Amino acid sequence: MRRNATVTLLLLLLVTISQAQTLSTAADYHNRGLERLKKGELDAAITDFTSALALKPDAETYFARGQARHQKSDLNGALGDFDQAISLKPGEAKYYFYRAWARDDNKDHNGSIADLDKYVSLDPNNAGIYYLRGGMRQKKGDTDGAVADYDKAVALNPRHASAYNSRGFIRHNRKDFDGAVADYTKAIEADANQASAYYNRSLIREDKKEYDGALADLDKYITLKPGEAEAYKKRASIRRWQKKDFDGALADYGRAIEIDPRDVGAYYSRALIRREKGDEAGAVAELTRATEISPPMAKAFASRGNFLRMFTGDYAAAVADFSRAIELNPRAPASAYYERALSRQGLASENPEAVSRADIISDFTKAIEIEPGESDYYRARAEERAKGGDFDGALADYSKAVEVEPDNAFSHLDRGKFYYDRGRYAEALKDLQQAIKLDPDFVTPHNYAGDAYRKMKKTQEAIAAYREGIRVADPASRSLYRFYLIDYYVELGDKAAALEEANRAIAEEPDDWVNYARRGDLQSRLGDSAAAVADYTKAITLDPKIGWVYARRGLVELRPRTSGWLTGNFDIRPITPKTGLAE
Repeated sequence: MRRNATVTLLLLLLVTISQAQTLSTAADYHNRGLERLKKGELDAAITDFTSALALKPDAETYFARGQARHQKSDLNGALGDFDQAISLKPGEAKYYFYRAWARDDNKDHNGSIADLDKYVSLDPNNAGIYYLRGGMRQKKGDTDGAVADYDKAVALNPRHASAYNSRGFIRHNRKDFDGAVADYTKAIEADANQASAYYNRSLIREDKKEYDGALADLDKYITLKPGEAEAYKKRASIRRWQKKDFDGALADYGRAIEIDPRDVGAYYSRALIRREKGDEAGAVAELTRATEISPPMAKAFASRGNFLRMFTGDYAAAVADFSRAIELNPRAPASAYYERALSRQGLASENPEAVSRADIISDFTKAIEIEPGESDYYRARAEERAKGGDFDGALADYSKAVEVEPDNAFSHLDRGKFYYDRGRYAEALKDLQQAIKLDPDFVTPHNYAGDAYRKMKKTQEAIAAYREGIRVADPASRSLYRFYLIDYYVELGDKAAALEEANRAIAEEPDDWVNYARRGDLQSRLGDSAAAVADYTKAITLDPKIGWVYARRGLVELRPRTSGWLTGNFDIRPITPKTGLAE
């Protein structure tokens, strides 16, 4: 045994001596360093390269050590080595490429581009370098320079899929959709597995309402990248909204949840779809699944609370969910307090004793403290304060809303409405006119301005404001707003003008029963019972399910056979423009 041990020691000694003798030159250390670099033994490789350089400074060894240092994220050390390699051998293109890479990682984008410029001057026919330089230029915002590089890349290599895809992305952002689609298609033709090109092309096809093409592209993208939840959600969105394929959308959102079980947004989308299918219980169950995830997520409770408030009217449960969300997240966003306040308002509308106004205002105040630049929160608190009779506090909040978002038409509208309700018509008009200036197509300020002028006995200004409201209104609701003006003409005693406007409403929407019912109300107010009956009859013909129209017609038909209460200035309250319903 002692002899065998001695032999083993002698053999080990001979191997060590042999290795020591083998690594006697810079080339020996350099070559072993390369082997170690390939194996990922970075520290040992750096040691060998350093030993080689101590024996003989050499450009390739500096270059190799620079690569090892770069892989270890020693950017300064790598850059120093690449500098040395370039100083020893300035005509070697690859040194500039690797230094460009390191400079880019070191956030020196200008230096990186300069190195690639040098590479191109040494090797002008490398398509890949143009592509890389294009990417760096794109990162810097030099899209013209980037496109020029991508152009060169595909000119040198017509099958450079990534260059087509990147150029398509720039064209996409420039709204050159046809050019972008052409590039994405070229990328796919060059490389059928260029996944991002399918996804990018699907976005344009969706915008162009080419939904089948968009879905086909997303199908291919998902085949290539089956583990990306966002692609399933994008496909689900098109299936839901554009194709009404609710089951397909549910399946896609379900797959997204399998990939990311904590994706609350996917649960919420499934809930909305189930609601559209008439399955409200199933919708709530989807959101309940999200609340049962461990550890619990504040966002899950907030999402269920939002759904309960908006769609089920279960305000008590909504308040409980927002409270739980706030409990789980001490740094809850302003929206959690805002939504809880709205839920408490809903609860108070059903049972005023269930919630104190102070609690509602407290939630709005907390939302404001967290996000003081959001005008919605001030306006909501203002409304609540006004309900409680705190008009000074309400006005202060409306004014703060205008201050934090002076370009928000709603802020000016709401303060204008507040002034109007207080009888401060001149001040109301200032805000209403500013709202109109900020958003000329916003119909509500025009109609409130008409009301304000009307109160101030400024007839022509009121008529002009109402007419402008009619002009900017959506065609589907234009006749509704026309009845502001009709009501004013009745007030002025101008029966002919009122009837003319009612006729215009019918001319614009001859198949809308509401217009005939409104004109029937007007004819009744004007004392023309026969015309009123004819209009109510037409309204019934267009929609025989509206019960109150029958009642109106019956009352008018009774007029000639009554004595007293239905004679003379018989008045039926008209359908109001604000609600579209009879009062």
